Amino acid sequence: MNRLTILASLIALAVGALPAPGALVVDDFESYTDFTPNRVFEMWKDGFGYGPKPPGPPPYYAGNGTGSRVGYMNSPYAEQTTVHGGMQSAPYHYDNAQLDRLTYSEAGMTFDPSADWAATGLPILSLWFHGLADNDPEPMYVALKNYPGSVMGIVYYDGPEQNLAVESWQRWTISLQQFAAQGVSLSAVDEIAIGIGTYRNFTEPGGKGLVFFDDIVLVPEPATLFLLALGGVALVGKREP
Repeated sequence: MNRLTILASLIALAVGALPAPGALVVDDFESYTDFTPNRVFEMWKDGFGYGPKPPGPPPYYAGNGTGSRVGYMNSPYAEQTTVHGGMQSAPYHYDNAQLDRLTYSEAGMTFDPSADWAATGLPILSLWFHGLADNDPEPMYVALKNYPGSVMGIVYYDGPEQNLAVESWQRWTISLQQFAAQGVSLSAVDEIAIGIGTYRNFTEPGGKGLVFFDDIVLVPEPATLFLLALGGVALVGKREP
């Protein structure tokens, strides 16, 4: 590996294109298969649900009532072409105009036992998303939840809604303190959810589309990453004896 390659890697680290040292993977979507109980929609429970209704054979999940559908209808259920890192990402279909469902979309993954994100010392939640050109613009959010009591904090995407139609990978970073300020305990995170549409929108129909998600991780502050990269640049430029 020459110095230019090392330098490029360090710059990529600083802007978040590579995993940071000490980062904690929440979900990189690499572990999912086409067989129960390891299908992506069995972990990320959506509005579509899965399995035959009782008395059919398990597993069965009726869906959460929203317009989301994670994964494809046929195997492979995870996306294996449009990926940010590794070999798979999560296809997330949203349809917020269905008359028989809530007019927003949400899919959530639970942690058992609860995840202690406070103990990691990593203050930033980072995830990547990739849209399609014909996607309808909609708000997008991440929610963290505590059980019991259903304490929840929601942070909406602060970029343009039209970014859901951008056909390239885009990074979204969120300070965990934005959830803590809403009462969420970062020491006992029970669920992370991704929503497209306005949460608890029961009446106003929205749009539809397909977004891919990948590499959900906890990372250090951006300034820490910059200093790491800056120190690496200095080392790369140093003449060896």
